[in-house]
Amino acid sequence: MKVYVDFDGVLLDTDSVIDKEFDGNGERREFVKNYDWFKLMRDDLIINNALDYINNSKYEVSLLSKISSMCEGQAKIKYLRNKGVNIDINLVPTLINKCYVVSAYGNVLIDDKIVNLDSWSNSGGISIYFNKDSKDTDIHGDINTKYPMISDLSCLINGFDNLKEE
Repeated sequence: MKVYVDFDGVLLDTDSVIDKEFDGNGERREFVKNYDWFKLMRDDLIINNALDYINNSKYEVSLLSKISSMCEGQAKIKYLRNKGVNIDINLVPTLINKCYVVSAYGNVLIDDKIVNLDSWSNSGGISIYFNKDSKDTDIHGDINTKYPMISDLSCLINGFDNLKEE
């Protein structure tokens, strides 16, 4: 079993910064695509010691992150490597399903977006909903009614046995 972990909203709280800076003019997708992602890779955005849990995990952990641009992908890779995180990194173009890049079957996905978890589960994977504030609603307004919820990545050290379905 492999454990795939999302980046935005799970490792770093990048969404909150982008939400504050996006003024509503134009399309959000274009704003994100053209954003200076190197500026966004900051230690103060690390969520609940996420990188420490990844570096000390008892599981084979890989990153599985959607990207809007090559700049975003480069910034994420460089940031993780500079922080000493040496896991496999899988970057997924925004409009492609994560299940098209890696096999979900029998593997775990920790993600903060319900739509990603739904497709993962439908492909035979194990979905775990992440929300740093322990809220049932994701950033798209989708409500988690199906998946165990976590607010940190301690399960990478402690295991998944104690997680409860919502």
